[in-house]
Amino acid sequence: MEAPGRNDPCRCGSGKKYKACCWEKDRAQQTEKPTPPPAPAPEAAGKSDKPHGQSWQQIIKDRHPGKKR
Repeated sequence: MEAPGRNDPCRCGSGKKYKACCWEKDRAQQTEKPTPPPAPAPEAAGKSDKPHGQSWQQIIKDRHPGKKR
């Protein structure tokens, strides 16, 4: 099915031009963003890659001892 042009008669049968009748409604439906799926539940609430008690600067320094930041 071919999409109507803006100046074509509206497909709803109102007798108006498409741009004056249903164009805005169709346009809004096309640009609507789908809602993202819900985030998965965390498997382990207390686990993280960062050891407790260290700052991220210390972790970077430990991983890359030759680089000065």
